[in-house]
Amino acid sequence: MQTDREPTELEAFSRALPNERMRWLMLAIQREMGSYGLPLLLRQAGLDRFVGKLPPPDRRLGVQADEYARLVHAMRSYYGLGARGALLRIGREVFRQQLAARRVEAFLEKIRLRLMPLPQRRLRALRSLAESMALPGKDVEVEAGGEGLWLIDRTADRTLGQQTDEPMCWVAVGEIAEALLWATGLEHAVEETACRAAGADACRFLIHTA
Repeated sequence: MQTDREPTELEAFSRALPNERMRWLMLAIQREMGSYGLPLLLRQAGLDRFVGKLPPPDRRLGVQADEYARLVHAMRSYYGLGARGALLRIGREVFRQQLAARRVEAFLEKIRLRLMPLPQRRLRALRSLAESMALPGKDVEVEAGGEGLWLIDRTADRTLGQQTDEPMCWVAVGEIAEALLWATGLEHAVEETACRAAGADACRFLIHTA
């Protein structure tokens, strides 16, 4: 009989991710830092295999979760006290890269969203983003709560090997905010209230809807 359990540390670090997920992050970094900044961060993260060779734009599992986390850590180290603003911008650009990679699907989805009331647009956008973040698993969920909507990420690849005193998933906050802006035309306050890097069982993001 199969039972649910937390993955071991080794399993979490070796979890395979779709190539496109790392590609979007790298393209977003390149947009923020310029063509010289990305190779610098890749080398700092020990990811020399990606220097001059971005992952292909597909969903094949060619990247490991710890590689993704190391690149996020390199960004945080590079920016230091200014990391929050830079990573929020990079997160927003990650979502834009996702749209650019799926132009036809994004165009059709935009048409469908226009026919929905605002609460449904929010939910649909968040669930679509959660599904993309979770690949190839299903450990990212969207729930409704008294204060607003919640995106709960129990995998949180970006936190692997990192320990902090406070939430650090600013890239994810940027992605969520940009997804909601695209779907609704409105800015939403997004707050990470718990983080795996700070000892929580999941990264929890509150989307204020009032």
